[in-house]
Amino acid sequence: MKVSRAPGLTGRMVFQPKNKACCICALIVFNTLSCSSNCGFGDGYPESDKSSSTHTAPEQVERAFPETEKTGLKGLSDAGPVSSHVRDEPPIPPALTDSHNILLLGFEGDTPARARTDAMLILCLKYRRAEAGVVSIPRDLWVKIPGHRPDRINSVYAKGENDPATGTGIRLIKKVIKNELGVRIPYVVAVDYAGFERIVDILGGIPVRVVCPIRDRFIDEDADGGYRDFSVSAGLNHMSGARALLFARSRHGRGDWDRARRQQAVLMGLRTRALSLDTVSSLPRIWEELKNSIKTDMSFKTGVKIVHLMTRIKTWQIHGLVIKEPCVTPWKTPDGRDVLLPERSRISEALENLFSSPLPGSRMNMPCPPENAGLINRKAAKQKTGP
Repeated sequence: MKVSRAPGLTGRMVFQPKNKACCICALIVFNTLSCSSNCGFGDGYPESDKSSSTHTAPEQVERAFPETEKTGLKGLSDAGPVSSHVRDEPPIPPALTDSHNILLLGFEGDTPARARTDAMLILCLKYRRAEAGVVSIPRDLWVKIPGHRPDRINSVYAKGENDPATGTGIRLIKKVIKNELGVRIPYVVAVDYAGFERIVDILGGIPVRVVCPIRDRFIDEDADGGYRDFSVSAGLNHMSGARALLFARSRHGRGDWDRARRQQAVLMGLRTRALSLDTVSSLPRIWEELKNSIKTDMSFKTGVKIVHLMTRIKTWQIHGLVIKEPCVTPWKTPDGRDVLLPERSRISEALENLFSSPLPGSRMNMPCPPENAGLINRKAAKQKTGP
């Protein structure tokens, strides 16, 4: 895994927040940038890694490659045939209709073509009850994309940025989330990884509660030998921006799903640190540091409301959910890609139970993977793909 050191977005891609208050909002909620059940309540280490299996049932093939919708757009953005064998599915019912939902995206790269959103979370806020929920979306979720061939959900944002016919990345990802998960997204906030590191460092680091010790290694062109070793012990750890990003992106455990759990633990640490400081006095510096790394359609008024609400929400009123098996089914595409097919009825049920789920980052008393599980997973992946 390569450590990102992107300098930020290019000028033509940046849509600056309408007011500095949006930066405070990003400060509180934005540790989504490092890429937590039953569909997602906690994330245990299973007896056998189900995510490594793939299924190729005929009905899944039909579902994965539906006929391209006639959207009136000029052609397709992706070449290649599309299967005409379509199994119509009923539309997914609306979900999370009683909360205000903000899509948080973390991406690596400094141009639209490289804006792969490997971190995707929905922050769900209930103002009257002062509650919050966090839903982690797997980056390999296989989805229909208006005007394009089906693809992983982490490619949607870039497709929207690169294709004027589909609007913008923000507009396209909103459509896909609504169509595939039933969740209406009024606002999107996107930040690159370098911006995430700066947020954490501006705060002076964050406290992160680590459940399972980790020993891993990352590709880093700036490090001696081209690699950076990373290790962290169980317990409360104070992390810089760089360490928090490595912690959340490690392959330790069950890959993406364990990463989502750690990401939610970082989220809790970021919230704890932000609420312990006078963030208002730090606002000018925050704005200068982040204005080239944030893209959002959020207004000043909404940003102020979120900041106010986050100060009222107690830790025990925050809930975490990861969309994983059995809400998704592993499947291999005809061209050999490992993806996840959404199971709509199970996803709807999981979302209905979001606000009764445990604290984000919980493992539900499941045993920890080996400390070097990330290194083992990386070695297995290399052997599978070859040198």
